[in-house]
Amino acid sequence: MEDVESMNIDFEHRLVHLDLKGAPPKLSYYEWLFPLISKWGGTGLLIEYEDMFPYSGELSVIAAPNAYSPSDVEKLLALAKENSLEVVPLIQTFGHFEFVLKHDKFRCFREVENCPMTVCPSTDGSFEVITEMIDQVIRLHPDINIFHIGADEVYHIGLCDKCASSCLKSPNGNGPVQLYFAHILRILQHVKTKHNNLRLVMWDDMFRLLDLVQLQDSGIGKLVEPMVWYYQRQIKLPVEMWARYSKVFPGVWVASAFKGATGPCMVATDIGYHVENQKEWLVVVNSCVKPLFPKFYGYALTGWQRCLYH
Repeated sequence: MEDVESMNIDFEHRLVHLDLKGAPPKLSYYEWLFPLISKWGGTGLLIEYEDMFPYSGELSVIAAPNAYSPSDVEKLLALAKENSLEVVPLIQTFGHFEFVLKHDKFRCFREVENCPMTVCPSTDGSFEVITEMIDQVIRLHPDINIFHIGADEVYHIGLCDKCASSCLKSPNGNGPVQLYFAHILRILQHVKTKHNNLRLVMWDDMFRLLDLVQLQDSGIGKLVEPMVWYYQRQIKLPVEMWARYSKVFPGVWVASAFKGATGPCMVATDIGYHVENQKEWLVVVNSCVKPLFPKFYGYALTGWQRCLYH
């Protein structure tokens, strides 16, 4: 099982994020868009399918009526390849799981009964649903090198009876943290075991404020590449965070936003706001990231659609 530290990675990516939930573009739009992304310096696509992937079998209910078909995905991948764009699929595996948990079939896997945001890692069957989703996506993307497991903004954790009981057994009051890492490690190890050639990426916010010992003890440093996201005009991340990360991870990604991420009631994109975010990240990468890390994997320019599924 190859770990992150042993990989020889010198290429700096510039990924453009496609958030497909709600209104997936027609393939004809990609015929226009992908050459433009490539022309402007993009190197790849971070594709977040959510309910627009053609899940099948026991997962078929997850696919929305207007989801892409398998042949649509194959055409999308061919268009990306024609334009020298590497595809990185993103599948949420903990929080932001509304697109699965809103369905009655999967309601039993909710951490909180009246909220579909977070999957319960302690309920029998939840892990199998997540890994089957991952496996179906990877099977339809046979040539990918990188896979993103999401895992950000897990707001409900350790709340159901099973998870709360597990947390109470944890020393030092770190039950929710240990529960989070136990679930993430299980996901990472599944992908590494079954799809050993893949580099794995995840959002960083859930361990952003943890101390160095907690990060080192978690064991994730050799399995995953963190993607540090921040979408505001001024980046106000803890300065010491970068030093902590540099002692755990050999490299990092960063993520800005070109649209969305400015509130659920916004109806128009504030271009100036997002330009400032891009400029701020350039300063932070050059002053805080590159001096500390042996590897800087690159940027992801995120563009967010609707906030929720209600």
